[in-house]
Amino acid sequence: LSGLDEVVEIAAKVNGLRCFTTIAPASDALPYHENFERLRGRISQVAAVLAKQNIRLGLDFQPAPSAREGKEHEFIHDFDALLKLVEGVSRDNVGLMIDPWQLHACAVSFDQVSQLAVERIVYVQLADAPADKPAAALSEEDRTSPGAGGVDLAGFIKRLIDLEYNGPVTPVIHPSQFPGK
Repeated sequence: LSGLDEVVEIAAKVNGLRCFTTIAPASDALPYHENFERLRGRISQVAAVLAKQNIRLGLDFQPAPSAREGKEHEFIHDFDALLKLVEGVSRDNVGLMIDPWQLHACAVSFDQVSQLAVERIVYVQLADAPADKPAAALSEEDRTSPGAGGVDLAGFIKRLIDLEYNGPVTPVIHPSQFPGK
């Protein structure tokens, strides 16, 4: 936290008013409840510094089972648990990084996202998934460009429009999808 004020000032000067961080889905160090409380406190501290410059923080999760392999303690790896962390932080400038690929991977309907206040959506990433692969078996390498057919990206974008979301939308495709390029 010691150098964060300076970084936040610079970000605000270049209109960098949104950022996100990905929550590790497992840990070898702490069981779930201890990890939750530690992280809730840290995010709250960071959010307080970001709030000085009106910067919003989106929290992201990793649903793929491969991201938890070999770890002693599972942690946040689904939408509902991430939402509980955001609510636990209780800061207006902390919300969600929404990714329809992730929602698809953990069987969350876009209706659940539609029920959020639009202010809770800080950042959006887009990726499709292979239509022929079960959602529960997806790995990060299965992040494909729109058109693969596994995720209803058009429906998701329509929900964002209905919510009047006006933030960043970034495609995030795994590098393995571009062999030799």
